[in-house]
Amino acid sequence: MAFVPWSVQRKFHFQWFCHIEEQLALRHAQHAANLQTLITRIVDLEAIVRDHYYHPNMRGSFSIKKVLPTIAPDMDYSELGAVADGTAAQAAYLYACFDPATTAERKEQYRQDLLRYCERDTWAMVLLAQHLQNGGGRT
Repeated sequence: MAFVPWSVQRKFHFQWFCHIEEQLALRHAQHAANLQTLITRIVDLEAIVRDHYYHPNMRGSFSIKKVLPTIAPDMDYSELGAVADGTAAQAAYLYACFDPATTAERKEQYRQDLLRYCERDTWAMVLLAQHLQNGGGRT
């Protein structure tokens, strides 16, 4: 497996992230060049995992929520509470940004929950990339 420099973004669900960044570039023309540059720097860790890593505890799933416990058992999403997966993160974001009934206190709670979730996802990508680059990806 080739070394991937740390200056690139590592993502699961590559196509989805590229689509989102392309949509952002269309919506915010002043940032389009920077967003397009980011897209060229994305490495799809999910594809690398599918090709080079498997653990029986993944039970056929290549979701980061299934892969991560096989390389870092102490990194558990369930301890995050209300925002512990992508669907909950999307819902929290929508409520915080667009629901006029959401109180300022609740918006702050959503913010904190989303920051914890994003931090976990980001650290998961770092640990997974390190694991794969250190030869842990061989099955």
